[in-house]
Amino acid sequence: MSDEVVSVGVRELRDRLAHYLELVQAGNTVEITERGRPVAQLTALPHERVVTDRLVAEGRMKPPEVEIDWTAWHALPPEPGAPVPSEVLADLRADER
Repeated sequence: MSDEVVSVGVRELRDRLAHYLELVQAGNTVEITERGRPVAQLTALPHERVVTDRLVAEGRMKPPEVEIDWTAWHALPPEPGAPVPSEVLADLRADER
């Protein structure tokens, strides 16, 4: 992991986004500039377990008492007569036009 801050302008970031995402995944921070002024940063998302451990250590979260088997979870079927989500989305998009 590098932990280096790399500065890049908006135009170059747009043109070479994949390259800068690779740098972020390698542990670098990418500082985005507009007309030479820093306006944003791209950083890797913290690993979920790291966030959980930090929240538990801060006393802001209780650790789970049992591990959840997410592979056993199944979505409930929609209620009879309920609108289909794709149709609702299509209606919303049609209303925006």
